[in-house]
Amino acid sequence: MASLSSISYLLKCKLLLTGFVLFILLFYKLSFVPTWQLLNETQVMEEKRQAVQQAPERINYLQNELKLTEALFMTDSLNGNLQHNLIDEMAVYCKQSTVTVKEIPMQVMHKQDYFLIETFRIRLEGEFKSLLQLLFLMEKKYPGKIASVHFASIKNYKTRIPVLYADFYFQHIKPDNYAK
Repeated sequence: MASLSSISYLLKCKLLLTGFVLFILLFYKLSFVPTWQLLNETQVMEEKRQAVQQAPERINYLQNELKLTEALFMTDSLNGNLQHNLIDEMAVYCKQSTVTVKEIPMQVMHKQDYFLIETFRIRLEGEFKSLLQLLFLMEKKYPGKIASVHFASIKNYKTRIPVLYADFYFQHIKPDNYAK
């Protein structure tokens, strides 16, 4: 091995720089990396601690949300029949506007898991604005959902005037009390 005095000045500088870089990398690996890992673990633990402290409040909030959701599912109406209440409400609205009810077929019931999905189809005739107002009223007042609306302009051959029809598909989901 060559002695230190026989090595050139440039090579000594390169060796010193390489040693310094290795020392910095070793220092970084041994001191900063574990410190940052501990910092991250501390932050995760702090978040978990806060979540545990807020757990009773969160449980109360979720229980209230569950009660509200169950109330929406359970309360079809005052007398328990949503379809009759929809028809009554539409009859009142139709007397005040130009909308007429043309067809109300039987409701369709579909069972899925622990829920019953009731679907009502209602065919109405009237002006576009009046039909939209009735649609808005039904969405706001009843705990169901307007699943679909189909508008069709059909020519009345007796009067030779096109008439606007709207088919409302109203769905209501409620728990199946007989599900096992």
